[in-house]
Amino acid sequence: MTLKFSLVQKIGNAIKEVARNKGSTCWYTPHMAAASRAITERIPLVDILLEVRDARIPLSSTCELIKHLSPSSRRIIILNKSDLANHIQLKEWLRYFEQKKCLVFGVNSHNKDNIKELLNFLQARVRELPKIGHGDQTITLMLFGIPNVGKSALANSLHQIGRISAAEKGRLKHAIVSPHPGETKNISGLKIASHPSIYVLDTPGVFPAEILDAEVCSNLALTGALKDCLVGEVELAEYFLSIFNLSDEYKKWVKLSLSGAVDCSELERRQKRQYLTDHTQDFIVNKVRRVLYEAVSSFNGDLEDEIERVFAEPSSPSNTYWKIQFTRMLHLFETTSLPPKLDNTCDERKELLEVLNPDWKMLINQFGVLHDGKQPYPGAISALEKLATCGGKMVIISNSSRRASITMEKMRSLGFDPSLFVGAITSGELTHQYFQRRDDAWFASLGRSCIHMTWSDRGAISLESLGLQVVENVDEADFILAHGTEALGLSSGAALPMNLDELEKILHQCAAKKIPMVVANPDFATIEALALHVMPGTLAATYEKLGGEVKWMGKPDKIIYKSAMEMASVYASDCIAVGDSLHHDIKGANAAGIASAFITRGIHATELGLNKFGEVEDDNSVHALALKNDAYPTYVLPSFTW
Repeated sequence: MTLKFSLVQKIGNAIKEVARNKGSTCWYTPHMAAASRAITERIPLVDILLEVRDARIPLSSTCELIKHLSPSSRRIIILNKSDLANHIQLKEWLRYFEQKKCLVFGVNSHNKDNIKELLNFLQARVRELPKIGHGDQTITLMLFGIPNVGKSALANSLHQIGRISAAEKGRLKHAIVSPHPGETKNISGLKIASHPSIYVLDTPGVFPAEILDAEVCSNLALTGALKDCLVGEVELAEYFLSIFNLSDEYKKWVKLSLSGAVDCSELERRQKRQYLTDHTQDFIVNKVRRVLYEAVSSFNGDLEDEIERVFAEPSSPSNTYWKIQFTRMLHLFETTSLPPKLDNTCDERKELLEVLNPDWKMLINQFGVLHDGKQPYPGAISALEKLATCGGKMVIISNSSRRASITMEKMRSLGFDPSLFVGAITSGELTHQYFQRRDDAWFASLGRSCIHMTWSDRGAISLESLGLQVVENVDEADFILAHGTEALGLSSGAALPMNLDELEKILHQCAAKKIPMVVANPDFATIEALALHVMPGTLAATYEKLGGEVKWMGKPDKIIYKSAMEMASVYASDCIAVGDSLHHDIKGANAAGIASAFITRGIHATELGLNKFGEVEDDNSVHALALKNDAYPTYVLPSFTW
């Protein structure tokens, strides 16, 4: 299980445990129960329902009170705090809700122009109401939602802008606003427009009486919707940093490094006095980004390991310092625009057109997605051409043990135009480069003599220019190089066909000698002309069970995603990985912090009960399979077709 998902369970379960023990004081408080009843009673009486959600977590911040209601002109979803959400992801969510036939509006309650747009939008919806036009009317809108999504701030802004627009005099009213959840205790009304008169009801935030699932709990805690008594700040900061590190977003902020930043403290003080409530000012955002860049980039080695070490040694003075920094980052995240994507629509079946984002680079697996090894899948070639026409940039990312040039030639022979791709990175190419350069400490320590497991019927793989000596005697070998599962490479350059049992006997001998293995194709199996074929990953898994050390040169390891992103000159937040293997493609994307699209008509087709191309999978089967593989796709597609 990846660090992110293990932390989700850890934090979510901790919240649920505290909520069970202190439910009436921390989770479903008496005033929340009373507010839920009052809101429910008013639902049939008001004209328009405004469900306010946090734009960073549009699904996790759903209010359960009206979940049973179908989309209608009376119900509008307001994605508040849009300034804190990634603008690309926000566009995706707006499109997602529109496709669900929901009325939706993204808003920043601190932006006057944005509030004016929302007010105009609401007035247009009011004019569509059946009773408008029959004399003077008073229209009532009701804001409701979970705690701390900005309902009161939104009510105040609508009231202020509405009164100014109507040139009304009199003292402005104010709903109580607080950065902490649960401050609004009563329902209050504010006038936001005249002719007709429109009032908005501000209501207390409410949760369902039943405890939510672990991931929802974690997301609510991270965005400040839960009280501190339900979860520790240190754990939340740990969760936040794990997501943040996976996104690679902080690497874009190198120019904002504190060491190179210009001292503008006096300017900041003047700006803070001028904009007391607007947390979207660039000087604040950039300051937060500088702090995050300095903190995250200062770690040596893997940040995930560092986080685990810091939180495992609470008594260390240096760790205490970092805990303070982590906690500060958490508070900054709650009020500042930062990148981590918390919610996704992994359980929604999508079409390729819906998944496509012109700003994304697509890392596409070939076998099981584009072709079956013998012929292209229906619609795959035209889908690639249309994606290219829309500006899509695509990279082939494959666990094939062949070099990238051979892979592209294979694609050409199947009818694919290689010019549609930025390039290709394969496990075989990656392995070749690492052996050729030997600038990696692990590879530099390897000797030159190897037991070579390769292909026979599929064509042996050349080790030319790598300076390696193929040996047949295990006692002479420094390591194992696994390119295939059909033959043993001979010192003459030929290949001796062997079955899996024979190759596994050699693995037993190698394990006894304790020599490492490099696997140049981590796949366990691949699909070819609707038949499954055993791949070198199966040998590697067997070798690990025997106690052998294995270097996995491909998916799901981050190493191949890093190379693919370098080839495309993009960060993880700008990519989507498309693949048919939950263990390799989707789990690898999860580990690399990349969005993913799971193609069900691939290696898992039989497990999902799919017999024909284009056949739609059962949602429950996909969920069960995802849990089994501990791999969580962002999208689910039946095939790679337009």
